[in-house]
Amino acid sequence: MDAADDRIPLSNSVGKDDSIALRFKLTEGSSVVGFAIGCDQPAGCEGNVSVKLKTPEPCALFPSEPRCGIARTNPLSLDVLSATIVSTTEGERTIPLRIESGDGTEFTKAIAAAFTANGGEEVEVTIEKIAGTPDLTIEVKAEWKSKVDPNAAINELNTFLGTVRGLTYQEIGTATAGYRAFLMQYEQPLDHNNPMLGTFKQQFVLHHKDKAAPMVLYTSGYALFSYDEMSELGGAMGANQISTEQRWFGPSRPADLSAESWKHVNIEQAANDHHRIVEALEPFYSGKWVSTGHSKGGMTSIFHRRFFPQDVDATVAYVAPISFAYPDSRYHAFLDQIGTTECRTAIRAVQTKAFESIDTFVMMAQAEHGADATFVRSGGLASAIEKDILGLEWSFWQYRKASDCESFMAPPTDVAGLYELVATNAGVGAPDTAYEDDRFLAYQYQAATELGMQSYATSHVSTFLQHAGTQINQVPQGTMPAHTRAAMDDIQNWVKTEASQMIFLYGESDPWTGGAYEIGMQADVLKVTAPAAPHGAMISDLTSSDRDATLDKLEAWMGVRPLIGTVGPNPHVPMPWMR
Repeated sequence: MDAADDRIPLSNSVGKDDSIALRFKLTEGSSVVGFAIGCDQPAGCEGNVSVKLKTPEPCALFPSEPRCGIARTNPLSLDVLSATIVSTTEGERTIPLRIESGDGTEFTKAIAAAFTANGGEEVEVTIEKIAGTPDLTIEVKAEWKSKVDPNAAINELNTFLGTVRGLTYQEIGTATAGYRAFLMQYEQPLDHNNPMLGTFKQQFVLHHKDKAAPMVLYTSGYALFSYDEMSELGGAMGANQISTEQRWFGPSRPADLSAESWKHVNIEQAANDHHRIVEALEPFYSGKWVSTGHSKGGMTSIFHRRFFPQDVDATVAYVAPISFAYPDSRYHAFLDQIGTTECRTAIRAVQTKAFESIDTFVMMAQAEHGADATFVRSGGLASAIEKDILGLEWSFWQYRKASDCESFMAPPTDVAGLYELVATNAGVGAPDTAYEDDRFLAYQYQAATELGMQSYATSHVSTFLQHAGTQINQVPQGTMPAHTRAAMDDIQNWVKTEASQMIFLYGESDPWTGGAYEIGMQADVLKVTAPAAPHGAMISDLTSSDRDATLDKLEAWMGVRPLIGTVGPNPHVPMPWMR
């Protein structure tokens, strides 16, 4: 229907089931649908209209990703429709519905677009399919409640944000009811030690709930893989949340990305980026602040605290390793005892069978990648596949548990099936283009200079290795980074002797736990381990005693006890940390 036609009146669906019937199909010939939401509260309304994709399945939107829906797929995202909301109180806002996934398996496929309205006002909503996407079936719901002053809170935030020099922003959709989400760009110095050198725009997302609520400073440590991922702490505390993208990841980079500019990518510069974001937004929010992140995001939170320990009131670093070399052989001993003996032995047997068939693997991988694919960075396709087979057990334990070992306990007997098992879990020879992805390139540079990296166990397959001395050239073209462990030595020493109000959480079966931080005797530093958990370990995965100890600390530091328990499957969607 045309948006200008008489609109369908959408009734308040709070506590009702009838809204499930409000489904619409958007096609190229009929790509727009319109609604009217009537504010029936005399004092005004505060609410949201939610739009959820019902069909097609998300993987149908990514035909170029043959392994979509299987772990180890790169992050996927696509805007499929837009929702335009018009009200006299807020004017016109257009918010995209983005289908996105961190690992190609579990997708975010809904938005809850917030609105405010005066009593008796009619809010107009227009939903339009983006040209070129397949036919879409959507489900629409609306809910609202009375608000004494429907404009005051959001207008106060907008007024404040307008005073932050160098900040630009736009509202985006969120699937988390009760929140308003804003995609922001903040002008940051290329070099905090020499601000006259120039600037870049750092991207982050603000999920706003209430200025008096706690604030979670959250990062993946990489690009913004998701515009709408709420952290475990953010949801459990009903907190506001800032989700940051790191310098030189994604669009958070200078226009002139020269070899010289990479020298400004280090942990101290990134800590200063976070410090300036805190300085910019802290005056508005009166609640306490906690920083957090998973893996490299957890590392980033630790580094920020090292340089600016007073910026936040607490830090929870999930599965954050510290490596002292490039690569670091400390992980070998941990891999030799990881998980269960049965599963570990089965995975290593598959590695052996894969090496026995590596010549066939090379031919199959060349056909899959195509004639135009090159493998110069990895020393050739055979070298690339050798490293993927070596990394097979690491990839398994990073993302899965011993209970998921069935495909290795009874592996395929044919080479094609064996190839697919390795490809699904570890890949089969990443081409050069894989190391030029701007979502990960800055990580490779950081690993080569300061962060170090993991090392795979090789003793059980050493007789098969033909390219053991070949190291993958993963760093940006034109750079020649040299690794030094000085920065990580400083961080480890600070954690052990000076850190306070910090929690380090690890997974028992996560290979990165082989590089866990060593903590000191400080009473307000806690280290806990989730039994049998991989790299997605959460507070909810801890034993009841460790969970209570963790929540007790957070309650003492934050004044709010996070509502976290063992309630069904872990809701966290693993991101492609530490590839």
